[in-house]
Amino acid sequence: MSYSEGQERPLEADEQELLELLRSEAREVLEAGAATLALTWTRVGDNLSWPQFELRPRRSECLGLALAGGGGDLIDTTLIVDGEEAANFELWQPTGEELLAAARERIRAVIGGRAELELTRYWRVWTIVATFEVPGGPDETSRGPCKPAEYRRFFPVQPGDESSGLLGPRRFPPYM
Repeated sequence: MSYSEGQERPLEADEQELLELLRSEAREVLEAGAATLALTWTRVGDNLSWPQFELRPRRSECLGLALAGGGGDLIDTTLIVDGEEAANFELWQPTGEELLAAARERIRAVIGGRAELELTRYWRVWTIVATFEVPGGPDETSRGPCKPAEYRRFFPVQPGDESSGLLGPRRFPPYM
């Protein structure tokens, strides 16, 4: 099991809880060497920094996942495609318990190959959409408006695809 990239400050209790959740849910793939776990820090100004916990699959065709606490009722879920951060989606729930349960389901979906990403156009507005297949049904989250040019590289594109109003979906295989 790999854990890298340093410690800028001690983790706060909710950050440690998020790290432990990711470690626990990814234990099998981490122990098998199918993924590594890394800690990176985002810094704003001189004083404010926050950790991001990245689950990095060994196989490049798998979807990577990074989680960062947003404080209380929010977890940032970043999807990493082809080794590059593709999109960040906020995960909101009314309670901390529900938030961790939803994060757990997303982690399991990514590791199990039950996640997909697409770029779709609703009316004239393009939106990036992530869908996680979880036990209660599809967990869909989106972010928009966005520019197709910023995401096109993540999708195999044929001439004319963009005019159809949909790029993808791109489905990702399981880690093992």
